[in-house]
Amino acid sequence: MADRSTHRGIFGGSFDPVHFGHLIVARAAAQLLGLDVVHLIPARHQPFKPDGHGAAADDRMAMLRAAVDGEPLFVADDREIRRQGTSYTIDTVRELAGEYPNDRLSLLVGVDAALEFDDWREAAAIRGLARVVVLTRPGIELPIDSAVARDLIEVPPVPISATEVRRRVAAGETIRELVPPPVAHYIEQRGLYIS
Repeated sequence: MADRSTHRGIFGGSFDPVHFGHLIVARAAAQLLGLDVVHLIPARHQPFKPDGHGAAADDRMAMLRAAVDGEPLFVADDREIRRQGTSYTIDTVRELAGEYPNDRLSLLVGVDAALEFDDWREAAAIRGLARVVVLTRPGIELPIDSAVARDLIEVPPVPISATEVRRRVAAGETIRELVPPPVAHYIEQRGLYIS
C-alpha cells in the first residue's frame, strides 16, 4: 500500500502580532480541508504593505513560535523572514513544492487578499502549484470573475484584528483575550507596540 501524501496548508501574513483569530481560522480551514499540517509564514516585507510592520520581523517570528509551541497541526515557518527583500508568495510556494514534491499544497488566503490576487506576482503559477482556497467572512464579496472565486470555504467570523491588538497595547489596555498568553507576555517584555 502506497504512503498517503501529506496535505499541507500555507497560511501567510504579517502576524503583527499573531492572535487567536489567525489560529482559529487556520484550525477551521485545516478541519474543513483535511489538512495534515499548516505552515504559518510571516512575511518579511509584504508587497501590498509598503508602510512596513509594527514589530520587527524577528519579533513577529518569535511571537508566532511562542503561540504554536506544542501544537502539532502548526509549523511556524520562517522562510520568508530568512529571505531578504520583498516576500512574494510564488517564491514560497515554489520552495515548498520543491521540498515536498509528493505532498498536496493548499494556499489559504483571506477574502480581502483574494480581491488582490490577480495582481500578485505570477498568480497563474501559484495556482499551478497549489490549490488556492479563499477563507470567506461576512461582509466582503468576491467578484465572480476573480481567478480564485472557485474555491471558497466559510470559516468562523472572529472579531479580532492585529490592528486592534496594537491599538490596545498603545492605549495600555489588556490584550489577554485576543492573543495567546505567551504572545501577550512577549509583547509586554519587549515593549512592543507602545508607540
